Amino acid sequence: MNDRLPPALVIISVLFILGGFFAAVDILAAAARGNLKINFGMLGIVIGIGLLLRRPEWRICALVFTWLGIILTPILFLLVMTSTGINFTVPGQPARTASKLAAILMLLPAFALLVWQCWVLTRSSTRELFQS
Repeated sequence: MNDRLPPALVIISVLFILGGFFAAVDILAAAARGNLKINFGMLGIVIGIGLLLRRPEWRICALVFTWLGIILTPILFLLVMTSTGINFTVPGQPARTASKLAAILMLLPAFALLVWQCWVLTRSSTRELFQS
């Protein structure tokens, strides 16, 4: 059996780890301001490492997070379409407002990325990598 992971799976793992890292930074920034913040995105660090180690339970967790994103992105899209703009925060920075167009231009590639991740995680060649 080939010990190398497919590049697509490595990319997905790195994206989960980066997302988890930014969630951790967000929590630390809130703590520095004296706020308690819970962000389940931090699980991305463990999910990404679990994918790299070919742990089947972390593939399932990655699929759950991916499906949640696939379900919630169109809902967020509809909310953006009915609003005048969207407020967002960057860890450690004051809140800002983005226009509808900017929000949509962020949501569309995010949705496409989620669909791609789901496709990679569910294809048979990937499933085989996670079987013992």
